[in-house]
Amino acid sequence: MKRFAASLLLAGALALGAASAVSADPVGDSTGPACTDIVIGAVSYNFSNPPVNTVTATIGYNAPTCKDVQYTVVVDFYVGGKLKEKTQTIKGTGDTTTTNVCVTTGNCFDVYPLSFRINNIPTTDDGNVYVYTYTSSGSKLYDRGPNDGAVTICQDCSGGGSGGII
Repeated sequence: MKRFAASLLLAGALALGAASAVSADPVGDSTGPACTDIVIGAVSYNFSNPPVNTVTATIGYNAPTCKDVQYTVVVDFYVGGKLKEKTQTIKGTGDTTTTNVCVTTGNCFDVYPLSFRINNIPTTDDGNVYVYTYTSSGSKLYDRGPNDGAVTICQDCSGGGSGGII
């Protein structure tokens, strides 16, 4: 997936939970139906600001979520030298609610958003958490953001919350 870093205009930022960074992904790069296509995402990490020790993400999809698809956000981190992981998976509902987002290029488009919240992230060995998202059904992976690796988000950056690009 080709990605380009983008920031939302104020209205889009509010609609996507005022996360501090976003990425837009080309429409149609999923190997599954349009409801599995991740097209934009925003993630933030609150370490000392409420909600404390929480990763929140809002991911926008190309179509209403499908009832037979799972939408997952993964947070990896190291504690005591061991890799730990927390996830949240939401089953699609077919909700047709859209949010209009605009990127800095002036391009505006509608997405079908899902919001995620992963609580109780402990203090990590290296001061970072690593976040990625994907869509799947059974063992079939449809789309992933970012394509490889994960977004690194540091603790206590930018005054207690830090954002990253998905």
